[in-house]
Amino acid sequence: IGCFLESAGFHAILQKVAELAKIDLPQAEFPVIVKRGQNTLGEEVIYYFNYSMETQHILHEFEAGRELLSDTPLQQNEIFTLEPWGVRIVAVLPPKGKSGKQEGEAYS
Repeated sequence: IGCFLESAGFHAILQKVAELAKIDLPQAEFPVIVKRGQNTLGEEVIYYFNYSMETQHILHEFEAGRELLSDTPLQQNEIFTLEPWGVRIVAVLPPKGKSGKQEGEAYS
Protein backbone atom coordinates (compact mmCIF):
# COMPACT_ATOMS: atom_id res chain seq x y z
CA ILE A 1 0.00 0.00 0.00
CA GLY A 2 1.31 3.45 -0.82
CA CYS A 3 0.19 7.00 -1.16
CA PHE A 4 1.37 10.39 -2.28
CA LEU A 5 1.10 13.24 0.19
CA GLU A 6 1.25 16.95 -0.44
CA SER A 7 3.86 18.80 1.62
CA ALA A 8 1.30 20.09 4.16
CA GLY A 9 -0.05 16.58 4.79
CA PHE A 10 3.43 15.14 5.24
CA HIS A 11 4.34 17.90 7.73
CA ALA A 12 1.13 17.32 9.71
CA ILE A 13 1.90 13.59 10.02
CA LEU A 14 5.54 14.25 10.93
CA GLN A 15 4.53 16.74 13.64
CA LYS A 16 1.98 14.31 15.11
CA VAL A 17 4.46 11.41 15.18
CA ALA A 18 7.13 13.63 16.77
CA GLU A 19 4.60 14.83 19.34
CA LEU A 20 3.64 11.23 20.23
CA ALA A 21 7.34 10.31 20.50
CA LYS A 22 7.97 13.44 22.62
CA ILE A 23 10.53 14.78 20.15
CA ASP A 24 10.87 18.54 19.75
CA LEU A 25 11.17 19.53 16.10
CA PRO A 26 13.08 22.71 15.29
CA GLN A 27 11.07 25.54 13.76
CA ALA A 28 13.61 26.05 10.96
CA GLU A 29 13.34 24.04 7.77
CA PHE A 30 15.14 23.92 4.43
CA PRO A 31 16.82 26.07 3.16
CA VAL A 32 17.88 26.71 6.76
CA ILE A 33 19.65 23.80 8.43
CA VAL A 34 20.25 23.76 12.20
CA LYS A 35 22.82 21.43 13.77
CA ARG A 36 23.81 21.00 17.41
CA GLY A 37 27.09 19.80 18.82
CA GLN A 38 29.60 20.21 21.60
CA ASN A 39 32.96 21.97 21.51
CA THR A 40 36.15 20.79 23.22
CA LEU A 41 35.20 22.75 26.34
CA GLY A 42 31.97 20.75 26.69
CA GLU A 43 29.76 23.69 25.70
CA GLU A 44 26.72 23.25 23.49
CA VAL A 45 27.16 24.84 20.07
CA ILE A 46 24.35 25.59 17.59
CA TYR A 47 25.17 25.89 13.86
CA TYR A 48 22.82 27.69 11.47
CA PHE A 49 23.34 27.26 7.70
CA ASN A 50 21.45 29.10 4.96
CA TYR A 51 21.47 27.00 1.78
CA SER A 52 19.83 29.61 -0.44
CA MET A 53 20.43 32.84 -2.33
CA GLU A 54 17.84 34.64 -0.15
CA THR A 55 18.28 36.29 3.24
CA GLN A 56 16.53 34.31 5.99
CA HIS A 57 15.11 35.53 9.32
CA ILE A 58 15.72 32.88 11.97
CA LEU A 59 14.27 32.38 15.45
CA HIS A 60 16.99 31.31 17.93
CA GLU A 61 14.77 29.02 19.98
CA PHE A 62 17.61 27.68 22.14
CA GLU A 63 19.09 29.12 25.33
CA ALA A 64 20.93 32.47 25.21
CA GLY A 65 24.42 32.37 23.80
CA ARG A 66 27.18 34.18 21.96
CA GLU A 67 27.51 34.21 18.17
CA LEU A 68 31.17 33.27 17.74
CA LEU A 69 31.98 34.78 14.33
CA SER A 70 30.73 38.27 15.26
CA ASP A 71 31.25 37.94 19.04
CA THR A 72 27.73 39.23 19.75
CA PRO A 73 25.16 38.01 22.28
CA LEU A 74 22.04 36.20 21.11
CA GLN A 75 19.05 35.83 23.42
CA GLN A 76 16.62 32.92 23.53
CA ASN A 77 13.74 33.52 21.08
CA GLU A 78 15.61 36.38 19.39
CA ILE A 79 15.16 36.69 15.62
CA PHE A 80 18.35 37.22 13.63
CA THR A 81 19.25 37.58 9.96
CA LEU A 82 21.15 34.90 8.08
CA GLU A 83 22.66 36.17 4.84
CA PRO A 84 22.50 34.15 1.58
CA TRP A 85 24.76 31.10 1.88
CA GLY A 86 25.62 32.31 5.38
CA VAL A 87 26.49 30.54 8.59
CA ARG A 88 26.12 31.46 12.27
CA ILE A 89 27.77 29.56 15.11
CA VAL A 90 26.31 30.12 18.58
CA ALA A 91 27.93 28.89 21.81
CA VAL A 92 25.13 28.42 24.34
CA LEU A 93 25.85 30.12 27.64
CA PRO A 94 25.97 27.71 30.58
CA PRO A 95 23.37 28.14 33.34
CA LYS A 96 24.42 30.58 36.08
CA GLY A 97 26.89 28.97 38.46
CA LYS A 98 28.00 26.39 35.90
CA SER A 99 30.68 26.66 33.26
CA GLY A 100 31.81 24.33 30.51
CA LYS A 101 35.36 25.65 30.84
CA GLN A 102 38.00 25.08 33.49
CA GLU A 103 38.74 27.82 36.02
CA GLY A 104 41.06 30.45 34.54
CA GLU A 105 40.47 29.19 30.99
CA ALA A 106 39.39 31.77 28.42
CA TYR A 107 36.75 31.31 25.75
CA SER A 108 38.20 31.02 22.28
